[in-house]
Amino acid sequence: MDLDERIKLFEEILEQDPSSKLFFQLAKLYLEKNKIDKSISTLKMGLEKHPEHMEARLLLIDLLTINNINNEVSFHIEKIQSILTKYSSFWKKWAELLSQNKNYDLALIIFILSIIFKNGTLGPLSESLYKYLSAQDFLTSQKERLSEKELIQEEKTSKVEERVKEIQTITKDQTSEEIEFKTKTMADILMAQGDYKGAINIYRELLEKETNETKIAELKKCLKEAKEKLSLLPTVRQQKKTKDRAKKRKFLRTLKKLASRLEARAI
Repeated sequence: MDLDERIKLFEEILEQDPSSKLFFQLAKLYLEKNKIDKSISTLKMGLEKHPEHMEARLLLIDLLTINNINNEVSFHIEKIQSILTKYSSFWKKWAELLSQNKNYDLALIIFILSIIFKNGTLGPLSESLYKYLSAQDFLTSQKERLSEKELIQEEKTSKVEERVKEIQTITKDQTSEEIEFKTKTMADILMAQGDYKGAINIYRELLEKETNETKIAELKKCLKEAKEKLSLLPTVRQQKKTKDRAKKRKFLRTLKKLASRLEARAI
């Protein structure tokens, strides 16, 4: 199933069940297609029904930031801030894991966060540490000497490319067996693959539920086409007869060749 077919299938599923958590997968598919605006709007609609979906909100914050829609970012940050700051042990254990992997720079930052989230402050160390880190950041930025415009453009491009690559890795094909909804797109795909019986079953189920006259007419047309194509397929018995006839013809040809050789020898 190609990308456009997966997008259409997920759109139809969400149309049937707007409260489905599949909104997140659809948003990632839009992002893979580089339809950033559609991805953002899909995430917003989905989060209205599933505000607890943290990964979807993090992705939305990422996309809003990349596209400089900063007036909405703070709202979504506040939604997850209380969760992220509530569990200081998570940050401490994360820092320990990073240090075990020799990633001491990030381990230090995460460990400082764990202390702040637990105690509310670093105490007198905060000012000295802030000044030191700010000085290091200033020296680094002076060495790079990138203009503000170039830096923003480079960061935006790299983040979009990085996010698209990540989505391409994470997103997996959703087969009809994995999804409980049956849609016309699914039936059309089965038709294209030669599974006429599967397509007929779905068209029939959709016809039973459909009330729109235009869609009913379209489904009937598709159902008729599927039945016609199915009728043209050879049955198992016909296939067996064809194979038997082929074997018999081959056997007769072999006998004729043998008879010709025997006659030649007799002469």
